[in-house]
Order: sequence, then C-alpha cells, then structure tokens
Amino acid sequence: MNRTLLQPLRQPVSIRGFTAVEIVLVVAVVAMILSVAIPQFIRSRNNSRATLCISNLRRIDAAKEQYLLEYRTGRAPTRMNQLVPSYIRTTPACPSGGRYTLRAAGTVPTCSIGTNRTSDTRDDHVLAR
Repeated sequence: MNRTLLQPLRQPVSIRGFTAVEIVLVVAVVAMILSVAIPQFIRSRNNSRATLCISNLRRIDAAKEQYLLEYRTGRAPTRMNQLVPSYIRTTPACPSGGRYTLRAAGTVPTCSIGTNRTSDTRDDHVLAR
C-alpha cells in the first residue's frame, strides 16, 4: 500500500484553550481596575446628589423670599405647602433622603443631611449665603 493514500490530507489543528494562569491574571487585572473605579463612581454619585440638594435649597430660598415680599409680614412660611404650588411647582425632595427645614426669615433653609464633617465640601448638603 501506498503511504500517501493512508495519510490524511490535512494535519489536525490543535485546539488549545486558555490556561488557568491566564484566566487568573485576567481576573486579577479586572479586580484591580474595579477596585479603583467603584470608589470614584460612589464619590461622584454622592457629589451629584449634594449638588441637586443644594439646587433644591436655592429654589426653596428663592420661593421663601418671594413669599416674604408678597406678604410683607416679616414671618417666613413654616410649612412647605405654603410655598407649593404658588412659588414652587412641586415639593422638592432631597435625593439622599433628607428633609428640608424652612427656618426663619433672613436665614437659609437647611437639609437634615447637612455636612459629613470631612475636608471635602463637595458632598455637603448645605446652602451657603
């Protein structure tokens, strides 16, 4: 018999998968990237919540000032329903779950979240005058 007739026309292709070491390295690299990225995402989410809260406090303060100008009593509104819907369309809600307090005339409204007592003031829920 002729040897060429018995041999296959093509050599079998060796199919090789990933080794365990390669998979472990990829998982380690992804874990390192996530360990850096996730705290940044959390920080920026907290900063955006604080920015929205401060924006709400500004709206409440402007509505309170309009109320004081219209009624000229010198007494600030004590309840939010005195401002809604005449001065603010909807009742603002703190995105972090805090509650807003109107306070006296001439003072800024406050959020119950307040400051977190860190050096980073970007995530504080405080309106400065």
